[in-house]
Amino acid sequence: MGHGWHIHGKLHFNCINSYSLSIPLWPVNWCQQSTVYVPKLICDFETALIPAIQGYFPNTRVQGSYFHFCQAVHRKVGELGLKTRYRTEEQTKRKIRILLATAFLPVPQVDTGVSLLEAGTTGTLAALFQYFRQEWMTDERLPFWNVHNVNIRTNNHLEGWHNRLNRKAGKSHNGFYELLELLIAEQGVMDTLIQQVLSGNVTVGDLRRVNKVYAQKQRQVAQYTGEYTNGRRTLEQFLEALMYITPEPI
Repeated sequence: MGHGWHIHGKLHFNCINSYSLSIPLWPVNWCQQSTVYVPKLICDFETALIPAIQGYFPNTRVQGSYFHFCQAVHRKVGELGLKTRYRTEEQTKRKIRILLATAFLPVPQVDTGVSLLEAGTTGTLAALFQYFRQEWMTDERLPFWNVHNVNIRTNNHLEGWHNRLNRKAGKSHNGFYELLELLIAEQGVMDTLIQQVLSGNVTVGDLRRVNKVYAQKQRQVAQYTGEYTNGRRTLEQFLEALMYITPEPI
């Protein structure tokens, strides 16, 4: 399946008989004078994808997926030959995970956090920091992966939907009409669920499978951010607390 966009916001249509499919992108049948309001959109870091989104939604804030950001850095760790040190050396692992945690700092403070970590590094670890600055810390790039005060930090649930659809497809390359049949079937499932909710047979809460581990991490992030903002944690203490919730490489 193609790349997924996670859209936060509402779609408003100034037309009669418009109809929205219950799939993550919410495409609609053609109608005149349709207006789409999308305050925020989460995506991965595909080079061609971001300008395309900004071209279609110029007033939308594009937010990078924190999970994909972490995996990109972990891939560089592997390319630099640091994977074994990450697994066996606690100090190396600690420094890399705290580096990933700098995404939770306010944008103006990220450079300070990275500089504190970078001090005294040599060899391939210093090369990792050089890559990090060149790839992720430009004025244009930094706000994209920064997740300070961002509640939803990933589009993994959307990728889960893609994976489920791929399993239903049963093969890698489907023809247009095969894909269309899959989407129509998926739409039928969504229509049934909507009718069940409207009739009271199923509640919205029943449909939301909240990952308890993720919910706990969200609470921790909010707590630590509040303590840091209020001066009850130093920058170093804030990053050290958050390093334990950064994703491991896959």
